Amino acid sequence: MSHTIETLAGVTYVIIHDGNNVMQIPLEAISSWGALLGHTDPGDSLDAILSYNPPVSASDIWGGLYEAVTEGLDEMSQSGVPPEFAEELLQDDTAPLPTQEARDKLKKVRGKSEEAIQNTPSHQLPASLDVDALKADLVENYGQQIQEARVSFIDNLQPVYNVIPQAGEGT
Repeated sequence: MSHTIETLAGVTYVIIHDGNNVMQIPLEAISSWGALLGHTDPGDSLDAILSYNPPVSASDIWGGLYEAVTEGLDEMSQSGVPPEFAEELLQDDTAPLPTQEARDKLKKVRGKSEEAIQNTPSHQLPASLDVDALKADLVENYGQQIQEARVSFIDNLQPVYNVIPQAGEGT
C-alpha cells in the first residue's frame, strides 16, 4: 500500500510508505498550510507539502505569510470578527475587513511563497503513490476534521482584545 491515514496518539496523519522510508503528514499541517497559502481545497495543500523539500532555512516563505495573515487577523479582531469567519474574510475581496491594503499584501506574499515552494526540489515520491486517490480520501473522509483544524489554527493566530468598560458603563 502506498498510503494510509491513521490516528496515532490522538493525531491523524497521512502516512506515505516508500520501502523503508515513511513520510508522516499531520492533518493539522495540511490545515495550516491551506490557511496560510489560501488554499480552500485540502488537496492543493497536500500538493504543496508533497512538492516542497525545504532548504536549510525556510523562514523567507513562512515568516512573511505569518506576518501578513496576522496583520489581517489583527484588523478583524479589533473589530470583533470571530475566528470562525476570519479566514473566509481574508479570502473575500469584497469584505470590509481586513483592509484592501492588508489583503493585497497577503496575496503578494502568498504568490511569492507559492513560487518559492514550486521552485524547491520536489520530494521523491513513490511511483505507486496515487496522489489523486489520496486527495479524494482526504476530502471525503477528513474534510470536516481539516476544516475544524483550520478554524483552530486561525483562532490561535488571531489576537484577542478585551474591551474594558469605562467607569459608568455597564456593571
